[in-house]
Amino acid sequence: MLRVVRGVAAIGLAVGSVLLFLISWQAALTSAGYRGDPGTYQIERCTTQSTPDGDVHRCTGTFSPADSTAAVGTPSLAPARELHPPGTRLDVRRVGDQVFLPSQTIAAVSFPLLVAVAAFVLGLALHLGSLTIADDDWRLGTAAMWSLTTSAIAAALGVLGVLGVLVFG
Repeated sequence: MLRVVRGVAAIGLAVGSVLLFLISWQAALTSAGYRGDPGTYQIERCTTQSTPDGDVHRCTGTFSPADSTAAVGTPSLAPARELHPPGTRLDVRRVGDQVFLPSQTIAAVSFPLLVAVAAFVLGLALHLGSLTIADDDWRLGTAAMWSLTTSAIAAALGVLGVLGVLVFG
């Protein structure tokens, strides 16, 4: 019975790691400005709020979808990376009532981190699954080391891929 429970747990971890990656990747694509309805955002006004971590800019304006010239809604650009003068037009992606500017930097940081976390959990699941198949005791220390190795390799490959994209195109 314990072997079945361990097998189900290993499969659950494997499926969970894939779901975690897919859901987190969609959120990362959104915040990096690569997911949503494309269009143009015309700034009406920007405000700045000082926080202990620095200034946070927020802009309001009108969004016009790429396939139409008519303005649709007044979503916010928050946080804005910089203050924009009124009338500035930006190419953005709209998701709900918020627009996002495309950012290769956010995508470049998000991808290796998400791959590393998913590889860690998936590596843990695969190692525990192999121990279950062999009817061996689960040794979490060994499993964690194996998972750290897979996540380091995945992160390194992710970083190389991102650097390749940033350098070559």
